[in-house]
Amino acid sequence: TWEPCDPVVTPPPIRPEPPRPEPPKPELPKPEPKPPMEKLPKKNCVDSHVGVGSTTYSPLSGWRYEVTENGKLYCPGTFDLGWEKDGAFDAVVLVRDGEIMAEWGECPTDYDVYIGDFIIFYTDNSHEYLGFTLCLEPDAFGVATGSGGGLQYAAPEDNVIQGDCFVSHPEYNGVDKYYPYYGYAFQVTQSGCMTAETFNVRDGYSKLYLMDGTTQVAMWTGTDGPDGVAVTAGQVVQWNVDDAGILAENIGFKICFSSC
Repeated sequence: TWEPCDPVVTPPPIRPEPPRPEPPKPELPKPEPKPPMEKLPKKNCVDSHVGVGSTTYSPLSGWRYEVTENGKLYCPGTFDLGWEKDGAFDAVVLVRDGEIMAEWGECPTDYDVYIGDFIIFYTDNSHEYLGFTLCLEPDAFGVATGSGGGLQYAAPEDNVIQGDCFVSHPEYNGVDKYYPYYGYAFQVTQSGCMTAETFNVRDGYSKLYLMDGTTQVAMWTGTDGPDGVAVTAGQVVQWNVDDAGILAENIGFKICFSSC
């Protein structure tokens, strides 16, 4: 005989456990935004002229600076010398060991410069543009930011200051012409009068300035040098020569200080 079997019991379905809520994640502090990379302070920059970016420079402008720190050049803003409009009349030039290494009508970005180089800005007395600000970035060579300005007016070389007088160039002899891409600046230390014993420079291209801060007191070019011009202590005499062909008669100058 057959015995009846126990009935098959179907187990209840296994219900999945509801998902457990994840514990809240701790809020991580938001990283502070990085400040924008700052350029070097203004003392490592030079302007083409007072009012750069908002006014045009004078057609008789220019300067000569000496590089006193290795680094790279850059321009934080406009660089306008009119090359695209009118051609290469005005320029910025790099001179190294007496040789022209580069001539720029646009910003010389990341161009390497070295101690003893000279950077010269010159104009040819025919154009006016917005100019530029040119800066030196010594960080590129590991020099600490703020260690000092890397550009400065070139001081007169030996044999330029001769007692109470000064001459256009160290080799001045009253006969031979001076050379292009040259210049210097020095501060007047005693009030008095300034008179040229000789004065013959390339008219409209080589310029001698008397500056009082950023104010141009006087400017001489051609054969009209200073004649009994009053100067005061603290003013600056600035001499600038561009690339214009120096003529045989352009022997330069010898200028002396005296009491008025």
